[in-house]
Amino acid sequence: MKNGRLKRRLIIFVAFILTITGIGIYVVIDDNTVALTPYTIYSTKLPSSFVGYKIALISDFHNSYYYNQILELLKKDPPNVI
Repeated sequence: MKNGRLKRRLIIFVAFILTITGIGIYVVIDDNTVALTPYTIYSTKLPSSFVGYKIALISDFHNSYYYNQILELLKKDPPNVI
């Protein structure tokens, strides 16, 4: 009886450790990744001069460490306005 209970607790502990480790890895990767996310907006209210117009919105720019990475991404596909 005790052996089964110990085995169950060990499985729960290992699952907990793996979950915490996975979340930690995700947070580190997500916090250190700079990416462009394109959105296409369709509206009959926009003038035809906005067809193909690119607007860059930079958000969550809390750390200037990423400044050069953001500039490199914008140089590859330059927007009409930032």
